[in-house]
Amino acid sequence: MITRTGKFSYAAMAAIILMASACNGDSTSPFAAIAGTYVLQSANGQLPLRFTHTDASGTSTIDIVSGTLSIGTNRAFEEVLQYHVTSPTGVVTDPPVITNGTFTVDGSTITFTFHPSGGQAYVWTGTIGTSEITYTDTAFADITGGLTAVYTK
Repeated sequence: MITRTGKFSYAAMAAIILMASACNGDSTSPFAAIAGTYVLQSANGQLPLRFTHTDASGTSTIDIVSGTLSIGTNRAFEEVLQYHVTSPTGVVTDPPVITNGTFTVDGSTITFTFHPSGGQAYVWTGTIGTSEITYTDTAFADITGGLTAVYTK
């Protein structure tokens, strides 16, 4: 039986150990600590959150019933809000609204950017806590003060 104990073998072993530790997914991304899927716990302090929308066809009643927020280690996010909508004519639909974009982190502040095709980027911010992300999105014009969402991991 031949064993290798020379300097080359020790150097090769050290290189393999260093490569293995460098390939560990948790240590290569600065976003690994916050990455994951978060579940909507409240929207403006409650769930479901009911609001109305009025347009030329009348007034619709809209409930936000659930949601998820997925944060990637690659600076990408996806939010899925599940709605229950009753139209002015009484037709009920349950459409999910999916928002994809990018995010940045500065300390405990997370900034989300949505890039609509053919439109101007839209930005909103929130805070990162222990296993929690909270944000306020003022684009929800039918909700006074916007939507404040609390997600937990």
